[in-house]
Amino acid sequence: MQKTSSQLPFQPTRTLAGYPKRNRFRQFIMLITAFCILLSSASLLYLRQPQFASPVVVARPYNAPYDAGVFHNTVPAPVLANSDNLLIAWFKFLTNKIPEATPDFALPSEQTDLHALDKESNLIVWMGHS
Repeated sequence: MQKTSSQLPFQPTRTLAGYPKRNRFRQFIMLITAFCILLSSASLLYLRQPQFASPVVVARPYNAPYDAGVFHNTVPAPVLANSDNLLIAWFKFLTNKIPEATPDFALPSEQTDLHALDKESNLIVWMGHS
């Protein structure tokens, strides 16, 4: 016994071409997928031409300051100078005054009202020291 259209779980809607909308959508997706595959294949074939080949890479000698996975500084840098012990080094670090560590004058700064700036203008606000 054949079901009539009123007994089907869905009502197929017809388009002007006569196909149900679901089939038309599936055909559209398949067409887009085929186009993408064709375009990527053509691009791959085009980019495999000799003028797009990568240049010859010459291996350079390995002269990094690593030996057996450990970094070795090329310039000797002693941890403690003048054979001082660690306690004396910390004392000197914490108590010695460095000349000109603070400037003799106030550094210039400008207070800016950020809410008053024009949002449409092209501007830069420097918020830090770096």
